[in-house]
Amino acid sequence: MVHRADNGWLNCWAFDAADRRINLVVLNDADKAEVVFDTPDPELRLIDPMGRERTIAARAGKVKFPLERSLPLFVEGRVTPDPGPPEYPEPVAVQTLNLTVNGGFEAPAAVNRIPGWKVIADETRGKSGATGGFCVTADAGESATGRQSLKMSATRKTGWYGVMLDIPAEKLPKPGFGESLELTVRYRVRTADVQGTGTAVTISQRERNGRRIAWHDSAFEWGSFGWETRSHHVAFDRFPPELGSVSVEFYLGRATGTVWIDDVEVTATLWRLPGADTRRVN
Repeated sequence: MVHRADNGWLNCWAFDAADRRINLVVLNDADKAEVVFDTPDPELRLIDPMGRERTIAARAGKVKFPLERSLPLFVEGRVTPDPGPPEYPEPVAVQTLNLTVNGGFEAPAAVNRIPGWKVIADETRGKSGATGGFCVTADAGESATGRQSLKMSATRKTGWYGVMLDIPAEKLPKPGFGESLELTVRYRVRTADVQGTGTAVTISQRERNGRRIAWHDSAFEWGSFGWETRSHHVAFDRFPPELGSVSVEFYLGRATGTVWIDDVEVTATLWRLPGADTRRVN
């Protein structure tokens, strides 16, 4: 019954009682609306929560009546088509933020010093800086677009090496009830002779001291291939109280070879489900 009101939308629960059909109707996301029901019956009986009743005759198989959000309504009679399983409107994007920093890696950079990004030397031990033959630099000789790209290379398999874009939690919209925050990273990647665990992108939740609380990896990749487009996204319906930041990490983890990254785009979209408060009723 989602689409049967001129404002907001409707939820309906249908019950069979002896030889009667009783429908419980609730208006969402609007204070008032005119409701239109199709019915094969000559009339429908409306009963409010206080037990007050009124009968409305059908005209050309339709019954119209006003409905207020604060007053659920019992409708006795057949409403067609059958309401069926619960139906909800699609979530709506209410806010989108671009969180990209130096996503094309065009800013002047030095070895193991990339503006806007941190170098990860061994994620499992919480270390920073470069060790074990792992090197991060801007490569002016290779790029998907622009003048240069990010180049990660490792000569032996040791730590979980990579680079990280760290986004403070206060920069992100905090999802409320009926909302979710979707973080999406899109990028271009090229590899050469990657062996071992491989390369992937990870979206993590971190405490203020940098310790990871939870993380979501993309599929790891190996071998050699030319520039290809990838994306990875994670949705959060709540933030843990100890959250300090959310990070986007590109890894060359316990692997050897070379990976180039370019055209990184990081966005956060806050989605809201219309009438989410009715899920408390369900």
